[in-house]
Amino acid sequence: MGRSSALAAVLGNIGSIYKLKGGLDKALEHYEKALKLDVELDRKEGIAAVLGNMGVVYKTKGELNKALEYYENALKLNVELDRKGEIGASLGNIGVIYQTKGELNKALEYYEKVLELFKGIGFRIETARTLMNIGDIFALKGDKKRALDYYHEAQELATGSSIFEEVSKRLEELKREVTANNDR
Repeated sequence: MGRSSALAAVLGNIGSIYKLKGGLDKALEHYEKALKLDVELDRKEGIAAVLGNMGVVYKTKGELNKALEYYENALKLNVELDRKGEIGASLGNIGVIYQTKGELNKALEYYEKVLELFKGIGFRIETARTLMNIGDIFALKGDKKRALDYYHEAQELATGSSIFEEVSKRLEELKREVTANNDR
């Protein structure tokens, strides 16, 4: 790794620290500098990573269309580079944007692509998280039975992981809601 590519990586890391601390504008400044260097060096992996990070910042800022644009550009590069895990992350991020915008069918379309990809490459935790996201979509659409099915499948895969508690909580809340509705 040459000096310029190392500098691009460091700038990206500094941007990520600012992002974590809530300094979103500072994060974008550093990501833009990293992106410029990565483009000059034709470091496509670096470009894709920075684009994804910039998408996260714009999502956090509530600029959903801008976030979507960055996620889609990151997806294109990740597909070109055949980086399966990153393709899944990009597709999932796009799904989250559509879900946030209330475009549930579009979000579901992306989550289903992610699910197929993560199942195919054996990413257990990412598959569980995606199943949970799909369950969320069905819960929002009022199809509680399908949501429960997805949450159950996610819970099985998540056993022993950091998301087990999160999916279990959603499952229990939805079960209580279904029970309360049945008791009326």
